[in-house]
Amino acid sequence: MVSDTLFFEAHLDNVAYDLAVSPPVLYGEEAKQAAKKYGSLDHGAYLWKNNENTVALKNKDSISTAAHELRHAWQHKYEHTRFNYNLSAKQSRFRAFFSRKIYQATYFFNRKEIDADNFAADYCRRNQLSYDLRKAKERILISKISRISISIGLIYMLSSIAYLINVSIT
Repeated sequence: MVSDTLFFEAHLDNVAYDLAVSPPVLYGEEAKQAAKKYGSLDHGAYLWKNNENTVALKNKDSISTAAHELRHAWQHKYEHTRFNYNLSAKQSRFRAFFSRKIYQATYFFNRKEIDADNFAADYCRRNQLSYDLRKAKERILISKISRISISIGLIYMLSSIAYLINVSIT
């Protein structure tokens, strides 16, 4: 029987081969330290700002997370402009903080994340990885629900503003 680690690493190599990317992959504490400047490491992260081109994974237990992060490496390598990997690492502290806050607020609308989620789910589906496919589908569902919730919130906020403007004019 193949160990979980070997199974994971075989799929990691397979995803990298499918995408024609080969970034270094960090795990555990080393990954957490490398990802600090990007924020926290919940599950995984693609580190690209300083030309690191590195994938950081919390551990070796989620093929869907690995596929998701490797898809970001593919986006960065082959579709750099389309997926807007143009933010400079030399931004001022204020601009970097502001950019990060905007990214967090729009995360569920972000084309990069939607593409990476869909790729991870598709990879898991093609390789009959039911557990990881379920996790990938849950992530997509959470993303869709969040987009709907945020949209409803924005509509409510804008209609409230429009009402207040209308009341103050009359």
